[in-house]
Amino acid sequence: MIAFFATVFASIFILLTPLAALPVFIAFLESFSKKEKKKIIKKSVLIALLLFYAFSIYGKLFFDFLGVKMHSFKIAGGILLLAISLGMLLEKNKAEKPEKKKSKGITGESIAITPLAIPVLTGPGTITAGIMLFGKVFEYSVNEMYGFIIAFIAGSFLAYLATYLILSRAPLVTKAIGPFGEKVIAKVMGLVLLSISVQFILNGVQAFITSLG
Repeated sequence: MIAFFATVFASIFILLTPLAALPVFIAFLESFSKKEKKKIIKKSVLIALLLFYAFSIYGKLFFDFLGVKMHSFKIAGGILLLAISLGMLLEKNKAEKPEKKKSKGITGESIAITPLAIPVLTGPGTITAGIMLFGKVFEYSVNEMYGFIIAFIAGSFLAYLATYLILSRAPLVTKAIGPFGEKVIAKVMGLVLLSISVQFILNGVQAFITSLG
């Protein structure tokens, strides 16, 4: 049971990649105040965790009921990330136009849900791992099963908590690198995010082709 707990924590934490997500959070939150950033980060991690639990427990049943395969979700998530990354790369001067941005309906609440909670934190890889790990719970006897369910919940919760603690240090990183450093990171991470989105799409297409054969 302890080994399963460790496996859940390690798998989910690695897939969450908080250190890689940190620059992405900085890029999306650069026009918000320090207080707003903290609130958005907390909300996005909480929403991501709740979505992770929902998909892990009901994901396979939900997708099977709708006839939707996981490779379709990977492709959809990749396309969404692709659009986001292009926006990060092509936007000329995000820092100087925060009011205009907010007037278009882009708020902290909306950013906390998409793209930060999903797919940046709880994305196709995390959801797939959650569904697979939770499925292992039912390989054990009824008496053992409840213990493994607790281990799954605790391990994944700890992974998201560790992610929150890292992301909540974003203001310190922002202070250290300054406004220009934020812009540089935003552009670089836009390029990285573009590469990740393309890989998500390719993985989804590959899985789809494999399912045909």
